[in-house]
Order: sequence, then structure tokens, then C-alpha cells
Amino acid sequence: MAHQKLAIFMKWVDTPEQEQAVQRVLEQAEKAGVETAILPIQGELEKVSLRDMLQDAQNQMSLDPVTRMEHRINALSAEEKKELAMTRRILDENLLTYHFQPIVSAVTGEVFGYEALMRPSCEDCTLNPYQILKYA
Repeated sequence: MAHQKLAIFMKWVDTPEQEQAVQRVLEQAEKAGVETAILPIQGELEKVSLRDMLQDAQNQMSLDPVTRMEHRINALSAEEKKELAMTRRILDENLLTYHFQPIVSAVTGEVFGYEALMRPSCEDCTLNPYQILKYA
């Protein structure tokens, strides 16, 4: 079977639900052995031609993964780059604290599981767990 590739063109992701939907597509593609690339759409969405988008996809997908990741990072907004830098710091310096909260049966009062929670443990870390996982 020929090697398959999938390009996802995105202007923005506004909500956690949209982010999760994109992640599901990427996970399914990975399971199927399909190479993926998320390509930011530059400029006004209605002014971008399909031909330009496909050419950009072909150019991006011919790059090695490291170069492609550099392109993704360069496409981030200034705020997203700050979040990425803080995420790197949190992970590199192991600044996460984990808590395990018991899940208790309302009927019997018995503990039947635990919910794992993570929080950054530095005072100047302003990211929530969702933001950390977005970049991890």
C-alpha cells in the first residue's frame, strides 16, 4: 500500500472541544499509519485558494519532522510561544505536583478508584493543566 498523508488546514482552534476533535483525528491517522501535518492558514480565510493550501501542504509534508515542528512553533502567536516556553520549563524542571483524589461510591461509601490531578508547583506558573497538556 502506498504511504498516505493527511494535511489538516486550520485557521484557529477556539475551544477545548475543537482541540479535542483535532486530537482525535490525529490519533486515528497515527493508528492508521497516516503521516499528518497541521498547517496554519495565513491571511484571511476566504482569500486563501485551495491550490495554495495544497501546495503549502505538499511543501510542509516533504520536510523532515524536526523542520515541520519548527514551522509549527514559528506559526504560534506571541502568547502561545510564552505558554510553550513555560510548559518546557515546568517539564524540564519537574515542577508538577500530583494529587490522587479518591472516588467514593455514594451507595456503599467505599473507595473504588482514584482521580489523578496535576498542578504546576511554581509560584509564577500561570498555566492550567489543559494548557500544559496542549504543549507537552
